[in-house]
Amino acid sequence: MRRSKEDAAQTRARAVRAAAQLFRARGFEGVGLKDIMHAIGLTHGGFYRHFASKDALATEAVAAASEEALTGPRAHAGSLAPGEAFRVFIEGYLSAEHVAHPERGCPLAALAADGGRQPAPTRKAFTSAIAAMLAALEAVLPDGATRRRRAIQTLASIVGAVVLARVATDPALAQEILEAVRDGILAPP
Repeated sequence: MRRSKEDAAQTRARAVRAAAQLFRARGFEGVGLKDIMHAIGLTHGGFYRHFASKDALATEAVAAASEEALTGPRAHAGSLAPGEAFRVFIEGYLSAEHVAHPERGCPLAALAADGGRQPAPTRKAFTSAIAAMLAALEAVLPDGATRRRRAIQTLASIVGAVVLARVATDPALAQEILEAVRDGILAPP
């Protein structure tokens, strides 16, 4: 009995990770339950043993993707001086790599537009992702009265820049967007 509970927990975790990757790559509507279960080597029929609905899985997937996206910035926050950690955070977020691979990146840049049309629990997961990103930014910004506002402005700018760079069919324009936002954020106050 214990082994089957462990197996079920592992299967559930694999499904959440696969869904987080697939949703970021293709959007919520671009991924079916069959796609998720196929990604972990199982049939569609087993889905409901682990999740109540696709919406329930989407909520968990957003939370998992957010946690994954913050792994690097949190590691840098503890090992670098705040100004340097902020620069590394911004340069990593506004990188060509992040633009090219939404399946491995921030769920806000990949899914926020879809997120506004999701049920309340999934929107709450997005709200938590926003709060976590803001906290990560605040952790690497200098202390001051405008720290929270600067974190909000920065988050909105970097998410918007990645969204625009992803949709642009002109690679030079996409790069120009990333560079302009990066330079504006990193310019001395």
